Amino acid sequence: MFSIKKFKQNVFSWISSVMAHVYLSDLGCGKVLSGKSMNHELMLVEQLKEQTGSKE
Repeated sequence: MFSIKKFKQNVFSWISSVMAHVYLSDLGCGKVLSGKSMNHELMLVEQLKEQTGSKE
């Protein structure tokens, strides 16, 4: 049986994951383009994902 409630939970969970990915990618790229170390920025992004519980 189709459940609107379940559908909304899945869609909003997916949108949340996509937005977190876009934000973290943009943040990291911006820092690398401004001269920061890519390895350092990747490490920071991983830490942010762990702190926020992001499931990328």
